[in-house]
Amino acid sequence: MPHILTDKHGKRRDFSIPPGLIAPSVEEEMRLYANRVLVIPFQKLVAATKEPFVQAILDLGVPQMTFDRIALVGDAAFIPRPHTAASTSKAAANAIALVDALMVHQDVSKALSAWEGDQLALGMRLWKHGQALGEQSQFIYGPERWEGEQ
Repeated sequence: MPHILTDKHGKRRDFSIPPGLIAPSVEEEMRLYANRVLVIPFQKLVAATKEPFVQAILDLGVPQMTFDRIALVGDAAFIPRPHTAASTSKAAANAIALVDALMVHQDVSKALSAWEGDQLALGMRLWKHGQALGEQSQFIYGPERWEGEQ
């Protein structure tokens, strides 16, 4: 929905609309939608928000985490969606596994080679899990959830 990322001055933005710049029609649409689908405590939170903002939720995955003697760890390699609540623990798991591989192999190239496969699998699992959570939370009720919005 490109109109959501068009600010009140008509400027199309790539990823976010800062507080105070959301288009009045988008803000009205958001507030009406919140009143229609959210439970009362969340309706009150939306109503109390003086200057709402828009932030795109993005994720990232890579096909490779090692390059010569360089390793991508944490969010440099995979950015799972925020609702996984896993970025910090994934970064720690990457680092701990890398230390373990370096201790076992005593050679950076061999350690990185041994380390990469499991870490790619972990990143892909989290990436796919985050996408599945997002699809379920946004689209489980089908297109009628938006009733005429497009």
